[in-house]
Amino acid sequence: MTHPDLINPVQSLTLGLGRDAAATTAKTLVGEVQIGCLLEDVIAKASQTGLIDDILVAGQSVMCSDLSADIKMFDPTAYCEGHRGLGIPFNKTQKVTIKATLDANGTFVAAVNVQNLPAEVRNAGIPDVNSLGPRLHYLFGLGKKVVPAAAPSTAIITATASRDVRLGLLSMSAADATILDLTVQSIKHNNKEFLTGRNDSTIDEVPLATFDFRNTDVDGRILAADVKTNDKLTMTLKNFNVGDLTVWGGIFCMPVDDAPGEAGE
Repeated sequence: MTHPDLINPVQSLTLGLGRDAAATTAKTLVGEVQIGCLLEDVIAKASQTGLIDDILVAGQSVMCSDLSADIKMFDPTAYCEGHRGLGIPFNKTQKVTIKATLDANGTFVAAVNVQNLPAEVRNAGIPDVNSLGPRLHYLFGLGKKVVPAAAPSTAIITATASRDVRLGLLSMSAADATILDLTVQSIKHNNKEFLTGRNDSTIDEVPLATFDFRNTDVDGRILAADVKTNDKLTMTLKNFNVGDLTVWGGIFCMPVDDAPGEAGE
């Protein structure tokens, strides 16, 4: 017998945020729910590479760093099951807004999958979004970084936490044709290293593809580290290609009680 909480009532499948095909790079999509529901996976796709600048739920941002996040984290092909769900109870007529910047003029589409409200939420009443606190800690952006042409050359991503959060699934992307020419030399939280190798030799460098948004080894990409407001996360990238290469990235945050343990110590 199907559990009653899993039976979808009318309008309890997906919230569409629409499509923007205008000849612009700046995109804003908005969707308004018509029934109380639980916001789950954000799905977005663009015809160009680019960044998610902000996600607003009932006017509250769920971004947790000073940088934007890779659009490909939300691609339908991204492997991040169990990590990109918002998990936010939402009331009728409340809105979700996604703001993005593409690297060239193109089309941007987005939606948010939804589920029935859990019985305990229905019985107690949907809480005000402003009272959700850590449940709004969703996305830690790593922005976009151009790594100069090979000498080989390096570049460092530096992201500053805007909230106290626990970092979860790391997701990176680069052009498929050149991703094998990119490695990660270091990932540090306040100068504490995550990577296990010596970090002083090409033998110990980690292929960027290890953290590719389609990598099915989800557990191997979870940082599980607590960061405080204004803490720094840095990632050192190396380019072995004869041309400049661009890298995009971000991290899904995780609830404190879901983390398997500390990292970066």
